[in-house]
Amino acid sequence: MKNLKLFELPINKIPGDYYWDYFLKEPELEIMDLISDYSISIDRKKYLFKKYVCIINIETSTYCNRMCTYCPNSIYDRSKQKYISSQSWNRLLSDLIDIKYCSTISLNQYNEPLADKYLFDKISQLKNELPNSFIKFNSNGDFINSEILDRLVESGNNAIFITLHTNNWEIYKDDLKKKQFETFYKKIGKDLNFETIIPNTMIQSEFYHKGMRVLVMANNWSKYGNNRSGIISELSIQNRINPCVRPFRELTVAHDGFVYPCCQFFPDIKGNNKFRVGNVENDGLFNIYLSSELNSIRKNLLPFGLKMSPCNTCRDNDKSTLESTFMRNNLIKMSDKDE
Repeated sequence: MKNLKLFELPINKIPGDYYWDYFLKEPELEIMDLISDYSISIDRKKYLFKKYVCIINIETSTYCNRMCTYCPNSIYDRSKQKYISSQSWNRLLSDLIDIKYCSTISLNQYNEPLADKYLFDKISQLKNELPNSFIKFNSNGDFINSEILDRLVESGNNAIFITLHTNNWEIYKDDLKKKQFETFYKKIGKDLNFETIIPNTMIQSEFYHKGMRVLVMANNWSKYGNNRSGIISELSIQNRINPCVRPFRELTVAHDGFVYPCCQFFPDIKGNNKFRVGNVENDGLFNIYLSSELNSIRKNLLPFGLKMSPCNTCRDNDKSTLESTFMRNNLIKMSDKDE
C-alpha cells in the first residue's frame, strides 16, 4: 500500500491508516462540504457519500454470548436478541442501491453477528443488490465451524475477522493464546500458521476458505483497547489532541436505526442519545453523512488540538502527521469564513 501512487486506488478503497494521505489532497471545495454548516443539494450529498465513505458499519442484531471486561457488554445486558427493523434495513439498502455503493459493509458492532438467524439472508441480499461491495464482519468465533464457513461463502461474504477473546477470569498471555489458536484451528479443520506475534500485545493468523478471507487474531484489549466513548474508564486517555479519521470515512448504524459518529459509541446507553447524528429510516444515509451535526464533529476532529467530549478521552489510533498541521489549520480557517 505504501508504494501505491495516489491515482491507483479511489479514496473509498483506502484503509484508515492511509486515508489522510489521500483525503488532504482532495479538492478544497469538497472538503469544505464535509466540515461546513451550509446546505448542499441531495445529488451533491450522494456524490460525496459515494466518493468518501469507505465502510458502513451496520448492527443487524444485539445479542452477544460473551461479556468481555473490556467491552460495554460486560456492563449492559445484551442477553436478549433484538433485530434491526425491516424499515431501517430497507432504507439502508435502497440508499446504497441508489448510488451503486461499491465499498465495504461491515455487519457488526457490539453483537455477535452469527447469532443473527437472518445473517446469511442479509449477506445474500446485499451481494445480489450490491455486487461490487465488500461484505465482512467481526466475530468471536464461538459459532464458527467448517459448515458455517461454507454457508458464508455461499452467501457471498468476502471476509470474516475472528477475535479469540480472553475469558473474564484470565489474563492475556502469549502461551495461553497460542493454545487457544490451536484449539480453534482444530475445530475448523485447518492448518495453523502464525503470521504475526507481538509479545503480550497481539497474535494473528490468516487463511482463505474458498476465496473468503479469514483473519484470526487475539489482542490484549484489556491493556490496549478503547474506552468506547468513556464507558470503559480504565482505558481512557486525557486531553486527546490527535485528529480522527473515522467520521470522514465511516458511517455507523446501530440496531435501532440511529446513526453515531463512529463505531466507538455504544447505542444502549441513554446518555449516548445526544451523540446521535440521525435516524436512517427517517433521514437517509446521505442527509446524515452531510448533516450539520456530523460536519461539526468532523471539523473538530480534522486539526490537531483539544477534542470535544467524549472524543477527548478516546485512544483510537490515528496516523496523522504533524507535517499536515498547516494544511489542516488552513482548511479550518476557510471553513470559518464560509460560515
